[in-house]
Amino acid sequence: MLRIIVRWIVCCFIACSCGPSNFDPTSPAGSHNLFVRSLADRDYRSTYGYLTQSCRTDFRRYLDTTRAVVRIIRQSYPPLLRSKAIADLSLRLPQASFTYEEIENGRSEAEIFAVLCDKMFADTTRMLSLMERWGTRIAEVQHRSEDSATVITYGGEELSYVRESDGVWRTNEIFGRNFLELVRVSRSNLQITRSNAELYAQ
Repeated sequence: MLRIIVRWIVCCFIACSCGPSNFDPTSPAGSHNLFVRSLADRDYRSTYGYLTQSCRTDFRRYLDTTRAVVRIIRQSYPPLLRSKAIADLSLRLPQASFTYEEIENGRSEAEIFAVLCDKMFADTTRMLSLMERWGTRIAEVQHRSEDSATVITYGGEELSYVRESDGVWRTNEIFGRNFLELVRVSRSNLQITRSNAELYAQ
């Protein structure tokens, strides 16, 4: 019951914040409203479409590198060590773990991203806190250039958006730095795994 009430509060908050708004992704304001609404609705596949190409590329790099790590483990590690080595690739999140099985079983990047977000935001109060901090309703849009803008919310937050080649404005907010860190960690895992495989081959 509490979860339903919290979700209702989030949805009401977003509805009020977005106002009679623009939902045209070819404008910074419209894209912001769509991005925020997709998070509030837990429609993470749509959220993925509002992330910049560079942000999605980093997520793809993390997936591809992690898959490469698992291939080496399965081909080169002693059988008794394989399961634990793969389990150690899990991301420990506050409410749950995102395991390699979720990467392996996902049919698309957007679906895998949605599973990750379901685990990241399993605690609905965390999502409510995020929305409250942003204030989400747009106070001002400042264009830094023809293809770059900052959305300033009534919560005092500044969110960056860029216009990409298809004319849609996208952001790397929340996920950009996290994905860069995932790429860094997965590449480190790859180096360690290759070194271990060489040792096991001796």
